[in-house]
Amino acid sequence: MGLLIGGLLLIAFALWTVIAPRQQWQVLNAWRYRDPDANEPSDLSYNLGRAAGVGTIVLVLVVGFIIARPGGDDPLPLPSRWQWPFGRSITQRRAITRLRAITQASLIRRTLIRLSHRRTP
Repeated sequence: MGLLIGGLLLIAFALWTVIAPRQQWQVLNAWRYRDPDANEPSDLSYNLGRAAGVGTIVLVLVVGFIIARPGGDDPLPLPSRWQWPFGRSITQRRAITRLRAITQASLIRRTLIRLSHRRTP
C-alpha cells in the first residue's frame, strides 16, 4: 500500500513539474530569495525539468506495472534472507573460503617439504 501511495505522490509532483514548472518554482523555491524575479531559472532549466518529470512518470509506471503484474502471488522472486551479494549464500561462501584455506595450506605444506628435502652444500 505504501508503494502505491508513494508512486502516486511521485507522479503528482512530476505531473506538476511537466504542466506548470514556473508555478512549482514560485511555490517551492521563490521564498528563498529577496528578489525572486531576478533569480528565476531560465527556460532551458524549466524544459529540462519537464523532461525529467516525463522520465519520472514513465519510470514510475513501468516499475509499478512490473511490481504489480497479475498472475501470481509473488510477482518478483526475491532472494532469500541469507543471500549475499553476487548470488552466493552464506553456506556457499563458507565452502569457498574453506576450499581456499585448504588449497593455500596444501601449497604451503608442499613448499615446506620441498625446501626441507633440498640438499645444502
